[in-house]
Amino acid sequence: MRERLGPDAPVRGTPSGAQLETIAGKLGESDIADIIDTLRDLSAEKETVPDWDGDTWDDIFRAQTTLSTLLRMTQGEKPQN
Repeated sequence: MRERLGPDAPVRGTPSGAQLETIAGKLGESDIADIIDTLRDLSAEKETVPDWDGDTWDDIFRAQTTLSTLLRMTQGEKPQN
């Protein structure tokens, strides 16, 4: 995401809806395929995380939420802020 947003990339945390719209507008077919692969990988990784590791669960959830939002936006859906 940093390479798509350039200097507007958030230092930490989740990108804003406007930032996600900027990114979604710059994604090509190979980027979308990469997002789908990453979502699949994250789902598989989540299955290996112990129940006691809430921080990792939270990180995976945030990544899945952000990437899923990007996918929806590439199909014309607006973010819900």
